[in-house]
Amino acid sequence: MSLGQVFQLSVLVLIVTVLVQSIKDNTQALGILLAGREILIRTIFPEPLDELAQVQKGGISALQPDHVRKLGPLYRPDSREMRCGEDIPPYSTVTTRGIEIFAQSFYKNHDQGHSMFTYRMEFRNVGKETVRLLTRHWVFTDGNGKVQEVKGPGARGQTPTLRPGKRYKYESGTPLETARGSMLGSFQFEVLLLETGLPPSAPILFSARVGRLALSPDNSLENTPCGAETNGDMIPTTSVWITPSARPHETVTLGVTTHY
Repeated sequence: MSLGQVFQLSVLVLIVTVLVQSIKDNTQALGILLAGREILIRTIFPEPLDELAQVQKGGISALQPDHVRKLGPLYRPDSREMRCGEDIPPYSTVTTRGIEIFAQSFYKNHDQGHSMFTYRMEFRNVGKETVRLLTRHWVFTDGNGKVQEVKGPGARGQTPTLRPGKRYKYESGTPLETARGSMLGSFQFEVLLLETGLPPSAPILFSARVGRLALSPDNSLENTPCGAETNGDMIPTTSVWITPSARPHETVTLGVTTHY
């Protein structure tokens, strides 16, 4: 391939990337553009990239969960995932890139001034790609609108691989300073195998969202304040970081959350 052809294809990749950013909320069109970009990248870089750090040639920053999450569609107050100002049930289901995430919360008890809630998660791969769960991000909001963010590796430290048709379940919990509230979040995944059964030429990461669900003392509908993750110039009290390895699909992930 001549230098001129590489330049032309690189410009096309750039154009497609810009289009991807402009149509985040159109899932079908976004899928087509992402597939087109993958083909173009394969054409320019026929050999596998050397390190996972070179995610789509974007460097280590492109691998980080926060970067991956913010590339996806943004939560809007009126979106079906948020439903701000509405009565919401203590469960939700959202599918992203073939990964269906079902979440359900249950009131547990009241302990040392806090309402204790359990939540159960189920992931189902209804798509045709094989993916691996990397990290999680939660936004818990109490009845007064106070937000607590949590970021960390995997799901309770586990990073399961989900092949087409497979499921994964886990259970965890959270305290709340009020009797009711809500939670929402996302999980970041890496594509291990494409629909063709072949690994991608460059690492592909995406963020699968968890729709907002109620934390209710009687496990019923609730209309509670919508919380938002930390942004702008504010420093969050939680963080997760992925350190890449020279070997494909091998990483070290660190997460920390501070409490006063």
